[in-house]
Amino acid sequence: MLTLFQKMSYEDIAKSVIQLDQGTLTLEQAKGLLKECPTAEEIELCTSYEEDEILLNKPERLFRALSVIPRLQQRLNLEVARRTFDTQLSEIKETVSVITFACKEIMESKKFVRMLEIVLGIGNYLNGSTFRGGAYGFKIDALTKLVETKTSRPGFTLMNYLVEYCEKKFPDVATFASELSHVPPASKVSVSHFLQICVNCANQLTL
Repeated sequence: MLTLFQKMSYEDIAKSVIQLDQGTLTLEQAKGLLKECPTAEEIELCTSYEEDEILLNKPERLFRALSVIPRLQQRLNLEVARRTFDTQLSEIKETVSVITFACKEIMESKKFVRMLEIVLGIGNYLNGSTFRGGAYGFKIDALTKLVETKTSRPGFTLMNYLVEYCEKKFPDVATFASELSHVPPASKVSVSHFLQICVNCANQLTL
């Protein structure tokens, strides 16, 4: 972490934390200090040392210099939050926008609805002689079974059949993906990552 400060003295590092100026303390440096922020016990050990300071290792000498700064961890945490908040908020807005447009496209796409009707029809035909036949609908996760369901043709699945069938009988429906341009990027959104960013922003607002 000390390599982030190049040839700065420990006192200069402490001064940069006190000033919290981007010209003297970069975001990367602030994050580095926050990650390696000394505990109260470590500061106590370093400040209680009464021998020659030159005998201390670099981390201990840095901790001694930082010990004069009140609420050091809170100060660094607030500074990192201040400099990253706009970026994180922008990412949240962009993600919400993509998901919103994707949902709107799915709800309004007539071709997609027609495609689901075709899938339902094929499913009812295949299950016609069973209790599953004549269904009025299906759960959305049933679509994944299109790839899993094998046909009599080697390496040919129900998904392959659906594509061929639509291209021959309903060529306009086969292009339904053109109405769902925001769905691919929305599908790549990591829910856990997105929620973590939201939590970070919420925590920063309480600082």
